[in-house]
Amino acid sequence: MDKIKSILSDSFMAFVVVSFIMTLGIWVGYGTSPLVVLPGLVIYVFICIVGVLLARIVPVPFPAVGWVAIVGIILSVPGLFPWSASFVSYSDKVPFLATATPALAYAGIAVGKDWSKFKKIGWKGILVCFLVFSGTFIGSAAVAEIILRLTGAI
Repeated sequence: MDKIKSILSDSFMAFVVVSFIMTLGIWVGYGTSPLVVLPGLVIYVFICIVGVLLARIVPVPFPAVGWVAIVGIILSVPGLFPWSASFVSYSDKVPFLATATPALAYAGIAVGKDWSKFKKIGWKGILVCFLVFSGTFIGSAAVAEIILRLTGAI
């Protein structure tokens, strides 16, 4: 139990720091007041804490990010809970791209820390990465195009 408390307190502090970084990024980048995005970020932190807790408690090998996604989806299903509409309304005030900034910064730090290993990959590894990223982008764009055309949105 002490291990779970330690993990949760560490996770909570990390989520608070990331939320602070996101708040600054939203304020500077989008000109949105921190008070406007604060409720949405509090909801995000709550969902993340529940996801991390479920990943530690449930005896099924399932990643915390999966639990976070499941909890977020369940809480935002319209009509399932009385607060779902408010939940979605507050969450909509947090720009999606602002949530990517801390993740990309962390990825950059992780790659920078292992730069010698990254250099050992060589040009073939970089080419494979480029092709994977490009294929993912083109595939996502194609799926979006098809769905938008089928639904009549475009």
